[in-house]
Amino acid sequence: MHNRKRSSSGYARPAAGCRRTSAPWLARIPQRVTAARSRWLGLAAALIVVGAAGCAAGDDTIVLKVAHNGSVEHPYQIGFEVFKEILERDTGGRVEVQIFENAQLGTEEEASLMVKLGALAGSAASAGGGLAPFAPEAELFNFPFIFRDLDHFYAVLDGAPGERVAAAIEERL
Repeated sequence: MHNRKRSSSGYARPAAGCRRTSAPWLARIPQRVTAARSRWLGLAAALIVVGAAGCAAGDDTIVLKVAHNGSVEHPYQIGFEVFKEILERDTGGRVEVQIFENAQLGTEEEASLMVKLGALAGSAASAGGGLAPFAPEAELFNFPFIFRDLDHFYAVLDGAPGERVAAAIEERL
């Protein structure tokens, strides 16, 4: 287990190899991005781009709708807000991102299906709730106590098992 000491602000200090930042949720993200994690991130980006096709409004503004089941304080929301800010800024307002939190549009599975059908540009889903109905192999990452620690989890994610799960998700979703 990674033991993190609390700073005077009450937030966990980042573990070795993680970012040092004022955003506590970002401090938990390891700096190194390996091939398998890059593939997962690429898959998420591809789903958003593919989902964006046909989402243009009449005024040449592209509207991207994204959804998740977390609260407005959840890291999913924070990540989507950063995504929205950067995308809208870098496109000069030609792209508008609408975020639907708290499962407003449905469960994780339903949101993943909406992405597959093109009704949503993207969703943040757990391996079990949003991905496993389409690729049962994703359930691997939901078994309790199967991973000794975070390093072991990333070793599996970055290794052959993670690549097989990513390939199954890409093929079926």
